[in-house]
Amino acid sequence: MLVSLPRLVAFALVLAVAGCAASRPGEVRSIAQEKQLGEETTPQFLRERGGVYQDGEAQSYVEALTRKLSANVSIPREYDPIPIRILDTNTPSAYALPGGSIYVSRGIIAMANTEAQLAGVIAHEIGHVIARHSAKTVAANERFVRDVITENADSLSRETSEARQIAMIESEIEARLGELTSFSKEQELEADRLAIQILAASGYGSGGYGEFLQRLDAWQMARARAVGLSSPELEKIAARSGYPKLAQRVAALGALTAMRSVSEARDTLMSVVDGMTFDDRYAGGFIRDGKYWSRQHGIVFDVPKNLSPDHGKHLRLLSPNRAALFRIDDPKPGWFDELSALLKRRDSPFGNPQEAEINGIRALTASASEADGEDRVSVDITFYDLGGHIASLTMLSQGVDGAAERPLFDAMSRSFRRIQPNEIPPLRRYTARRVQAGDSLEDIARVSAFDGDRDEELRLLNGLQSGAVPAAGSWIKSVE
Repeated sequence: MLVSLPRLVAFALVLAVAGCAASRPGEVRSIAQEKQLGEETTPQFLRERGGVYQDGEAQSYVEALTRKLSANVSIPREYDPIPIRILDTNTPSAYALPGGSIYVSRGIIAMANTEAQLAGVIAHEIGHVIARHSAKTVAANERFVRDVITENADSLSRETSEARQIAMIESEIEARLGELTSFSKEQELEADRLAIQILAASGYGSGGYGEFLQRLDAWQMARARAVGLSSPELEKIAARSGYPKLAQRVAALGALTAMRSVSEARDTLMSVVDGMTFDDRYAGGFIRDGKYWSRQHGIVFDVPKNLSPDHGKHLRLLSPNRAALFRIDDPKPGWFDELSALLKRRDSPFGNPQEAEINGIRALTASASEADGEDRVSVDITFYDLGGHIASLTMLSQGVDGAAERPLFDAMSRSFRRIQPNEIPPLRRYTARRVQAGDSLEDIARVSAFDGDRDEELRLLNGLQSGAVPAAGSWIKSVE
């Protein structure tokens, strides 16, 4: 797996250990039981990753590529044929879920420069499937959770509520997160080895896959820097994840000396990429030019650059020390006055709530702060009266000075306004074309519609080194 499975599966194992699993906790499930787990967890997995991308040409392409790769490896009968779907997110990612289904994002398809690179990603996930890594990982996590429960048996008395018991277990799991794995380092390296075998049997070289791993690493580092993560913080996160470092994976592949571009069926891949959606949708809206636009509700507000959007039922914006949540609900009549009275009660943790008018919209703002161990947690919230709907924007800051964070939230909440449909910019899409004689990278970047550093974004998307100039006649991908 190129990225970790959602931790919701691991936490759900608390229930499995309590007796919900058909097999004994800690034992590897049968393929039928594994498929059932996949069916149960896939809906939430999809909600947290943008859902399924609807593009017939792209879907047919990845299905054909998966069949080609699968034909050159022994697959357990219960998994064959391996289903593959495309996630509707621009984040480069790929997953093998319990039960054998594979998901690749449209972002990882768009980032691939050659079919060999995308084939390497899919072959890696096929490796996870045929090695039954999902079932083995679920069993390992069950044993881990069982051990946590056993070690805390004295604290988990019969008088302790179920909610409190789960909270205590989750707290212990959080403290020992490095021991809780999705796929282990050994499984990731095994999937890499299997991928190389599948690629070779299917007529692809290994260099494209190794090169692509390096490109993904560069992309992830750039995104981490954009939200303010330093190199030491990245190292700390990597150490806690138990995930093998890129250098380990490439060295284990023996691909460092085999790095070379390959051109298998590149025209077909570029045809699929050309016109593919670039913008992600979050709770029905999308982020463009540092703003969140919602056509459905006719609103817009500013999104700070150091807050990264995350998929879910509501819009979530995350950074290392803060999180923001935007949601729209259907309230009962009189909600505004009731909420205002509730926030003004003497026992309310929110101090001095204020009614205001923000860009012609009736609003209610409040804030609170309290100690959380050695850290301090600050909460700021603004409610907006949209007539038949209530919108709320909340920011939680931890380990930082809440007063220092408030101007950031104030600017964000006060930018909230209604808009007309003709004010909303169109969704951006990928383009793929041949470089013409006389084209410069600066010219191509200048007319692209990337956010931020257009030159860097263009290089990351195309795997171009600093100073490199694509040759006339070669493919170049951009965004318009």
